[in-house]
Amino acid sequence: MSGDLLRLMREKQFALQPRSVDAIVTLPFETSITTRAIWVAPFTEDVPRGMDLRRAEVRRVLAIPKADVPVIPLKTKIEAPEHPGSAIQAWRVDGIDRIEPDHTRVVVISESA
Repeated sequence: MSGDLLRLMREKQFALQPRSVDAIVTLPFETSITTRAIWVAPFTEDVPRGMDLRRAEVRRVLAIPKADVPVIPLKTKIEAPEHPGSAIQAWRVDGIDRIEPDHTRVVVISESA
């Protein structure tokens, strides 16, 4: 399969997901990149693990295609609605959840928090 056809298939995959949103990714010291991203279902994590005193923290994870954004460093800013059709919010990359062959899943925190 040609590279252009693979890229088209990946773009369609990100566009057709029900949790897919338009996003603007701004890497530190670089220009902004417009792409589509998919919200992964948030999950609650006990922080810190293995301690007597804990708090529950909701982790928000956003999948971003590597074809558009190959590398996503910490503190990258992302503008995207939390839900399709809602208002755009400002987010900051706080960690990497997982790296897949075609996308990177980043942990984001709200800039308004």
